[in-house]
Amino acid sequence: MRVEFKSDNTVSKRGFRAHFFSDKDECAKDNGWCQHECVNTFGSYLCRCRHGYRLHENGHDCKEAGCSHKISSAEGTLASPNWPDKYPSRRECSWNISSTSGHRVKLVSHFHG
Repeated sequence: MRVEFKSDNTVSKRGFRAHFFSDKDECAKDNGWCQHECVNTFGSYLCRCRHGYRLHENGHDCKEAGCSHKISSAEGTLASPNWPDKYPSRRECSWNISSTSGHRVKLVSHFHG
C-alpha cells in the first residue's frame, strides 16, 4: 500500500489521521478448507453455505438443509436450493411468509430458468 499527502501554498486546513493494520487472508489458501464459501474476518474467517444448505457442526462442510421456510421479517430474499448454481432434482420447497396485520407482501421474482 502506498499513501501520499501533498499540499500546496493556497490552503491550510486540518489534516487527517489514519490507522493501518495487516491481516492474514485465511481464505486465500484452499478456500479456508470451506466446502462452499469462505469469508475472511479480522483475525479469523468463517465458512458459509449456499442457499438450501446449512453449515455442518464442524464449521467447514455443508449439508442439505430442510426446504420448508417460515419468514416473518419485513423484507428478505428467497432463493432456490444451491443458488446461483443448478438446483438439485426431486426437491419440494415452500416459503411461508407472514407480515404485520394490515400489511401486504409483494414478491418480485427474477427467474433464470
